[in-house]
Amino acid sequence: MTSTTGSTQNFPDGIDPLPTLQLKRHINYFSRCLRKLPGAYTALDTNRLTLVHFAVQSLDLLGALDNSGGNEVINRDAIIEWVYSLYTSGNDETGVGAGFTGGTFL
Repeated sequence: MTSTTGSTQNFPDGIDPLPTLQLKRHINYFSRCLRKLPGAYTALDTNRLTLVHFAVQSLDLLGALDNSGGNEVINRDAIIEWVYSLYTSGNDETGVGAGFTGGTFL
């Protein structure tokens, strides 16, 4: 088989060198991660903000955040509100302690 770079690779019979991206399944997975963290990831509970970032970023890369078709996969306003709810400005005069806190999941 010839790849897009022009190199020749031998793949066993029945092996597709470029598997098909199962777009809907990936979108469903990341959307589900925003609603409820899968059991295997509960140890990462303290990193909720990071997990939300990667789930939203993945949905964007998969083209699932384009609202032009009217099919909103996630509620953007709810996510934005949740992220801002985790921010604390800290001490009013010095700003000491400002940053993001832990919080409930979406």
